[in-house]
Formats: sequence, structure tokens, C-alpha cells
Amino acid sequence: MTVKWLVLETFNSLRVLLELGADILALNAKVALSILLESYWNAKARRSEEEEKEDFQFS
Repeated sequence: MTVKWLVLETFNSLRVLLELGADILALNAKVALSILLESYWNAKARRSEEEEKEDFQFS
């Protein structure tokens, strides 16, 4: 093993780790966005149900 080979292997390993980290961050962002969207739609549906109940009570 030469120093050049060790340096190249180290950089290749770091590159792979960085790519893996970027993939994980992208996946976390997608999951977080889907959770936010689901929460938004659930809150919107809840508000609609509450408004329907209020309208029904007043009529």
C-alpha cells in the first residue's frame, strides 16, 4: 500500500459518506414535508367539520 493509494481510498470513502449523508438529508426533507402537508390537511378538514357543526346548530 502506498500513501497515494491510502489518500485516494480515504477521499473515496469520504465522498461516499457525503453522498449518503445528502441522500439521508433529502429523504428527511421529504418525510418532513409530507408530515407538514398531512397536518395541514387534517387541520383544514377539522375546521371544515367544526364550521359545518356550527352552521347546523344555528339553523
